[in-house]
Order: sequence, then structure tokens, then C-alpha cells
Amino acid sequence: MKLWKTERVSRMVCIVLLHMALMTSVYLFMTFA
Repeated sequence: MKLWKTERVSRMVCIVLLHMALMTSVYLFMTFA
């Protein structure tokens, strides 16, 4: 149960980091384009 929870949390963190990176890239593109 703990392993499943840890896997789910790590996956959620990965998705959040990817989302933040994507938003940052879009923001920089809009700013400097």
C-alpha cells in the first residue's frame, strides 16, 4: 500500500514538474517572440 502511494505521489510530482516546465517555456516564448 505504501509502495503504491509512493509511486502515485512520484508520478504526480513528475506531471507537475513537466507542467511547470511547459508553462515556463510558453511564457518565455510569448515574452521574447
